[in-house]
Amino acid sequence: QMDHDSIFVWFTKCLTDLEPETQKDLFNQKLLSLSPSSTTQKSFSCIKAYFESVNVFDQRLKKSPSPTYVVERTELVGMSYFWDILTETPKEEIANLAIDTVLNMSYLHVTARLKKEPGSLHDKFIKNCYSRLENVCQKSENNHDAVLEGCELETSCSEVKNSLSVNSPISSAVANTTKTLTSISVSKVMGLSLPNKGLKLQKIRRLLLLAEKYILSIEVLFDGKRTILPHAASFFGRPLNIRVKAESPKKDEFELNSHTNESVGDVKARIAERLKVDVAKLSIVSVETSGEEDEVSLEDGKGPDGRLVYQVGNSE
Repeated sequence: QMDHDSIFVWFTKCLTDLEPETQKDLFNQKLLSLSPSSTTQKSFSCIKAYFESVNVFDQRLKKSPSPTYVVERTELVGMSYFWDILTETPKEEIANLAIDTVLNMSYLHVTARLKKEPGSLHDKFIKNCYSRLENVCQKSENNHDAVLEGCELETSCSEVKNSLSVNSPISSAVANTTKTLTSISVSKVMGLSLPNKGLKLQKIRRLLLLAEKYILSIEVLFDGKRTILPHAASFFGRPLNIRVKAESPKKDEFELNSHTNESVGDVKARIAERLKVDVAKLSIVSVETSGEEDEVSLEDGKGPDGRLVYQVGNSE
C-alpha cells in the first residue's frame, strides 16, 4: 500500500512539469481507469489535482481567490468518476471527500453567472442522482433484498455533546443538550457481509445521503424571510431537552422540550417568554463543543431566525 500511494504522491508532484495534453492523456487513459473502490487518500488527492488542472486548461474551471476553483462550465471532464467513488468505496472518509467534491462542482462552487438559473443546476443534479438510484434498483433481482439481509431505511444522527448559552443585557441562559444532525441512511445488522447485496445497499445509502446534503447545503445559503419552510422543518426531528440556566434578573433553571428541526427563532421566543425579556435581546449564542467555544449570531436583522437547531454551531 505504501508503494501504491508513493506513486500517486509522485504523480501529484510532477503535475506542473507535464504539458497540458500529457496531463489530459494521463488523466483520461490511466487515472480514470482505476477502480473507484480501491481509492485511497493519496490517490484521491492525485486524481482531484489532475481533474482540476485538466478542466482549468479546458476553461471549464477557473482559478479564484476563494474558493480555489469556480465552475465556468458544468460539463466537467471526469466528474462522473467522483460519483463512482462516493458509491463504490468501502471507506466512509473517502466517500465524504467525493461527496464534498460533487456538491462543490454541482452547485456550491459554480460561478454566479450559472447560478442565475439555479433550476437548471438543480435539475441536472437530481436527474443524475435519480438515474444512478434507478440503475442500482433495476439491477436488483429482488425488491426485498434489504429486508432479507436485515437492513432498514431509517433516520440516523451523529451526536455531539454541546453547551449552549444565550446572552443578553438582562439574562444569561446556559443550555446543555445533545445536538443531532438528521440524515437518511440504510442501517445494517452487525456481522453481515458487504459484497453483492451489501454493495447495492451501500450505493443507495450514499446516493440518499448525497441528495440530502445537497438539499441542506442549498437551503442554508438562504438567509432571508421564508415563505416556504426548509425541507428539514417539514417534519419532526430528533427530540432533545434544552436545560436553561438564567443568572438575572433572577436565578432560574428550566428545561425546554425541543427537536433538531425546530427553528432557532421559536426556541428564542420560548426562552424569552419564560424569562420575561424581549426576544430581541437574545442575539448571541455561545456553543461549546469539546472545550472550545464559538459565538454565532442568532439574529440576521430580517426577522426571527429561520435556521434550525441542528444548524447552529459546528454543523454550519
